[in-house]
Amino acid sequence: KLSPSFGGFLSVAISDHLSIEPGISFSLRGSKTKIKHVTRISTDETSIYFSERGYEETDLYYLDFPVMAFYRLESKLSIGMGFSGSILLKSRSEKEVATTRILDNTISTYTESSSTKKVADMKGTDAGFLFSIGYMLKDGLEASASIYKGLSDIKDETREFKNTGFGLSLSY
Repeated sequence: KLSPSFGGFLSVAISDHLSIEPGISFSLRGSKTKIKHVTRISTDETSIYFSERGYEETDLYYLDFPVMAFYRLESKLSIGMGFSGSILLKSRSEKEVATTRILDNTISTYTESSSTKKVADMKGTDAGFLFSIGYMLKDGLEASASIYKGLSDIKDETREFKNTGFGLSLSY
């Protein structure tokens, strides 16, 4: 799911090429899934057809505390690696599914909608690795691309449900 992230960083120079950048940011993460299931059951006596269509959307609002180490090359290129800890501030889930059932030529349709302001089974914290590559433009302006890979399951430990993200940044 595409979403914004806003924050600030402080660059502390260790040498001419190496710097440490702690920061704080607010980010929106989540997912949007289309639901489309079709089931057909047929015997000699009866035939049943089920169809489900809709979507499920989850929004997760985090306060992030990243710490990155950057190495700046002579060519204005920078490479960074780091770690980020996150606190879940708010979560929201919305689901809408339309189900159609055909049983012996009788059609029945119903729609299920639900909206939850606090997703109870989401963990309150997240942590992950960050990797970034950037290029220094004119007058201290830098464009960069980053990848975030969550380390722990944030929802259900019986299946893999981790935050993963890709970002484009413009910083000064």
